[in-house]
Amino acid sequence: MFNLVNVSIAFAALVIIILLFSLFNKKAVRIKKERVSFNIKGCRVIYSDTRPEKKDQNIEYSTLLKSDKYDIQGKPDFIFENKFKKLLVPVEIKSGLIKDDSLPHKGDLMQLAAYFAIVEEEYGRKIRFGKIMYKDYMFTVYNTPFLRKELIRTLDSMRLMLDGERYETQSEFIKCRHCLCKMTVCEFYEK
Repeated sequence: MFNLVNVSIAFAALVIIILLFSLFNKKAVRIKKERVSFNIKGCRVIYSDTRPEKKDQNIEYSTLLKSDKYDIQGKPDFIFENKFKKLLVPVEIKSGLIKDDSLPHKGDLMQLAAYFAIVEEEYGRKIRFGKIMYKDYMFTVYNTPFLRKELIRTLDSMRLMLDGERYETQSEFIKCRHCLCKMTVCEFYEK
């Protein structure tokens, strides 16, 4: 026989679990899709991967940035700095379109996550968020612990592959549709 009190407690517990799960998921990967705008309010460029004819003395150009902790290096397209809060914002510009996709391509997301780690180590400041700009939309990506763990897992997988260990791929249309290796060297995605 069902007791109304027990049913109410079970229902309340279910609601709490659902709320906690939704809060956890929002913290896991926080990404906001918006229209493209190169103007980041209150920020100025302090790093650029381009080599212009006329250089600004306040901008660092094309320096290879490194993270010894993660053994990675790279050159973000831009790093902006907030004039007042001294926050750094790495920006990666992509030449393709994102169309109706609600998330950036996974490789682009991992590239920005790598820049979070590199810029934090190079500049000694925590990165709160960065941006990935496609031709039609841009994403504000927040630097969460979940994203850092995903970066570490990705780096570990890449190192296993480089060391020649067997790595089981998980090819799927959703994961493979934007991959550079699609219909080239990938033995799993030939269609």
